[in-house]
Amino acid sequence: MKGTTMQIHIGQGFPVAPVTFFPVWTHSGGRRRFTTSLDQLRIAEMPEAQAPYLLVENPGKRNVFVAEGQLFEGGFQDRMALRSSIIPARSVGEIAVACVEVGRWGGEAREHTMEIRRASEFVRAGWGAGGQAEVWDRISRTDAVGSATTSYAEVRRDIARQWAFDRSMMTLPPWPPLLPGQSGVLIGVGGYPMRLEIFSDPATLREHYTALGESIWVDLHDAPMEVTPGRRARRMVRRIEPLLAEQDDHPDPWSITGADSRYDVGRLKHGGLPVHIRASDRSHPVIRAGG
Repeated sequence: MKGTTMQIHIGQGFPVAPVTFFPVWTHSGGRRRFTTSLDQLRIAEMPEAQAPYLLVENPGKRNVFVAEGQLFEGGFQDRMALRSSIIPARSVGEIAVACVEVGRWGGEAREHTMEIRRASEFVRAGWGAGGQAEVWDRISRTDAVGSATTSYAEVRRDIARQWAFDRSMMTLPPWPPLLPGQSGVLIGVGGYPMRLEIFSDPATLREHYTALGESIWVDLHDAPMEVTPGRRARRMVRRIEPLLAEQDDHPDPWSITGADSRYDVGRLKHGGLPVHIRASDRSHPVIRAGG
C-alpha cells in the first residue's frame, strides 16, 4: 500500500447471518516483540483516583499489547481503554480510559480484573462522537440498563458467556476459520463494510479473534440480512489508504486520523512497525445507532 508500512490484500468474503468476514493479509515484516496475555499486568486506580486514567504496572519480562476498547472490571468503576497500547516490560505508567459503569464510583477494591474482552463498535465509537457523555448515552441504549449500576462490562461478560454457549450448542452459525498467514479481517454488516482490523502477525489476530467476534455480535440487533459485496470492502481499503499514509511520521505511537471524515483510523506502532490498525466507517448504521 503506497505511502504506508503495510500492503493490504483482501480475500473473498465469508457471510455469516448479517455479517460478512473478509480475510486480510499484510506484509508488515518484523518479529513480534510483545505478548497479548494480560495476566502479568496490574491495573488499579491512580493514587489520587481519576476517572479518565488507570495505573498500569507491568512487572514482567515482556511487553504487553492492550487493544483499544479493552474492558477493565472493578476498581471504583468499570472502564474501557481509549487507545491501543504497548505496556513496556518492567514499567509503571497510566492508561487513558472512559467510564463504562454509570451508577458507581467508589468501593474498597482499587484493582481491576480483565481478560481479552472489548467494547462493541457502537460503544467504542461513542468517545470520538461526543466524549464521555456520548459513551454513557450509548450504554443507556444497551442491555446494561438492566445492571444494578448500569455496568456495560458486566453485561458484556454475560453476553460473552451466552455467545460461547450458543456456539457450543451450534445455535449460532460458525465463525469462519482463520486462513494461513491471515493477520486481519474486514467486517461488513448489513451489506456495507463497518470495520477493518489488522494486527502485526497472524498469532495476534488469532488471540483476539473471539473477542472481536463477540464485540461485533453484540451490535447486530436488527441489521439487514445482506451480504457485503467485495467491491465495497475494497473501496473502503482504498479510501483509508491516504489516512494511513498521514500517520507514517506521527510522533505518538497511537495515532488517530480522519475523525472529522467518514473513516476513523487508529494505528499503533512499536519499534517503527505497525502493531494494530483499526478503521471504522463512522456513517455505518450500526455505529450511528447500534444496529
